[in-house]
Amino acid sequence: MTDKDARREFRRLAKLLGSMGLIGSADSNLLTRYCLAWLRWKRVVQTLAQSAGAEVTVYKDESGKPKSMQVSALHSVARNLADELSRAEAALGMSPSSRSRIEVTMPTTPATDPLSRFFADVPMRN
Repeated sequence: MTDKDARREFRRLAKLLGSMGLIGSADSNLLTRYCLAWLRWKRVVQTLAQSAGAEVTVYKDESGKPKSMQVSALHSVARNLADELSRAEAALGMSPSSRSRIEVTMPTTPATDPLSRFFADVPMRN
């Protein structure tokens, strides 16, 4: 990731979700995509908030009466990114309902296993 805000969010979530035993190294790609989508969503929402009336364009007839309305492309992008974020949040256990479906167990590998030195002593997500 090259954006510092996305990297900061990645580190924050990796620490938080890791301490909860909800993610492992196999989840780094999903977490990276989540952070990039979150950053894009945040920027689109900020743009919409700064531009009054940016969500909808009103087309008027010759007499000035509203003829039709069209949702802005930015609003559609924000909605699509919010949907993408919701799916990633559910997959990463970032909501109470998704966490209730995740079972976290401690690894059963005995410490005498010669391969145990390659794996951290942290809870694994099933």
